[in-house]
Amino acid sequence: IDRNSVPNTTQKITDIEIKENLSKTIADLMNENFSGISVKDIQNGSFQKNVDYRGFTASPLLGESQGISVYLDGVRINESFGDTVQWELVPENAIKQIDLMSSNPAFGLNALGGSLALTTKKGLDYKNIEFIDTINKYGSFNFASELMEYGYGTDSFGTYTSIELNRDGGWRAHSDGEISRFFTNYGFELDALDLNFSFLGGNTDLNGNGVSPIELLQKNRKAVFTWPDKTSNKMYLFYGNTNFYTDNDAVISTNFYHKKLYRTTYN
Repeated sequence: IDRNSVPNTTQKITDIEIKENLSKTIADLMNENFSGISVKDIQNGSFQKNVDYRGFTASPLLGESQGISVYLDGVRINESFGDTVQWELVPENAIKQIDLMSSNPAFGLNALGGSLALTTKKGLDYKNIEFIDTINKYGSFNFASELMEYGYGTDSFGTYTSIELNRDGGWRAHSDGEISRFFTNYGFELDALDLNFSFLGGNTDLNGNGVSPIELLQKNRKAVFTWPDKTSNKMYLFYGNTNFYTDNDAVISTNFYHKKLYRTTYN
């Protein structure tokens, strides 16, 4: 649907803006480019941030006022328990577009605040192209990010793969984190049919220690009140999208996915 025909507020970030941005995380990227979005990380490490929009939150923490639906290529990635969003499991290097929309019932339950639709790069985006790209980022507090992506396509077939390794020592004591993600896509395009199959794997080891009394922070801004608060996630997501185009300009679409999340927490 044409963006100007939708009776809601819509904003988007394209692949050009994503590539030019040097933000640490996708949450920071949205904070800098979307109006109405704010990000806070007072209770977590740098990889576990809250994204707030119009009083509602997409947060990895249980108990927050969750009210933003988040979709990855049409697959809802809010967790079934608590509707939380694990931002560190999003394949950030593979994202080519982010669409933010205000409240709309088309995006299902608990989209009171709005919805975020994340679209990934596909092999079919690189027809008759083969490329390999690597990006290395380094920063303060022992931050390091190593990214690699590969894409190749023909007129009817395409493949894309992204590998991400991220580490951050954290500016607070005992608040370090490590993330590794793998994303791959295979796509086929025929005259009246296209198919896409994607696999996402994530392995994270994060420390997100809670708030500290102001009296303690006056002594040492890096201090934590209680620790450890360690969470390790292992996630596997396989999904596919198909579109069949009929002779009378109708489209039959299907979407299927299978997801497993293993969590270990020590608090």
